[in-house]
Amino acid sequence: MKNYASFFEYTEQPEDDHHYLEIEDKLGKKLPDDYKMLLSETGGGILNLEKCFLTDISLPDGDTLEVVVEDIFGNGTASNGAHVDLIDYATFLMDEWEIPEEVLLLATSEDGMHQCFVINYGLPDFPEGAVLYVDTDPDGLILTHAESVDAFLSMHSTSPAEEESLIE
Repeated sequence: MKNYASFFEYTEQPEDDHHYLEIEDKLGKKLPDDYKMLLSETGGGILNLEKCFLTDISLPDGDTLEVVVEDIFGNGTASNGAHVDLIDYATFLMDEWEIPEEVLLLATSEDGMHQCFVINYGLPDFPEGAVLYVDTDPDGLILTHAESVDAFLSMHSTSPAEEESLIE
């Protein structure tokens, strides 16, 4: 996937090779190549309304979810002042919400940490490197959503509310 910047309303400072090594060292995890590419172009940030909507997240009971993804964690503070730092803030949220250590927080939704997306590094029931949907409510669940960060981003579309406003 190319042109990651088109996904964002507000971005952070792009990453460089030295900073990747620092992030990987502090997290104790090697970042996937497609995530590194995204961070080198954008630094992460807040998604725009044209690229924030995920449909058809299939639940075990046959129902499907629609989720609005708000941000992707990266290199500190987005240009609008939002704190989306991968090292400090994402790891704090993972601890606070008791997200398993075998994953890395990638993105949160409009529901905050109640619905988030993580990269799998070692949960045995899921492919390594896959992006997983996590429902953190007491009876919540974890589901494979995409095989990679790139595949995760390619599934994003325009919010129905935004489509309606574009038509009017």
